[in-house]
Amino acid sequence: MNAGHVNWVRCVGFSPDGRCIASASDDSSLRLWDAQTQHCLAILQGHTHYVSSVAFSPDSCLVASGSYDNSMCLWDAHSTQCLSTLEGHTGCIYSLAFSPDGRSVVSGSSDGVRFWDTRTWACQTHIEHPSSIYTVAWDSVGKHVATGHDRKVKVWDAETRSLITSLTGHTEDVRSVAFSPDSSVIVSGSNDKTIRLWTHL
Repeated sequence: MNAGHVNWVRCVGFSPDGRCIASASDDSSLRLWDAQTQHCLAILQGHTHYVSSVAFSPDSCLVASGSYDNSMCLWDAHSTQCLSTLEGHTGCIYSLAFSPDGRSVVSGSSDGVRFWDTRTWACQTHIEHPSSIYTVAWDSVGKHVATGHDRKVKVWDAETRSLITSLTGHTEDVRSVAFSPDSSVIVSGSNDKTIRLWTHL
């Protein structure tokens, strides 16, 4: 199966084991690709609007997808079956990230941030926010979550879900955040055409 997307591809990601690539598209589908042969393994359909984000679990067994239909779908990466559709957000989901231990997923949306339990798929915490959360990232040790939105990067305690600090300096929306491998530095990218490095703690 070599079927390609028929609209914009908004997000891609490798499985941690390196065997699979997932792609999320405005054609409302998610596709899984063999990383070695580059052949399409499966077309995952369940969303009713643009699929804007995708993330693999640390063990490569699950794929999470977020959409402009305000839902998140959880897929079995091997059988490609939809295991659960998580609803609760009232706006587009822009970004997803699994915790390093695989026990939680954080989702960033136009209505804020939600933390989900991967054992029950219940929403653990909803942090409302006055502006859209365009990007989320978990640090490598599972202690902190970074979010990006209206000119700020915010760092949250992953256990208590409380705000630790707000990092200011960007002059337009923050679209991407990532932690360094040792979790000591955050890098952010913004519509202001700059990237910034932060020593957040």
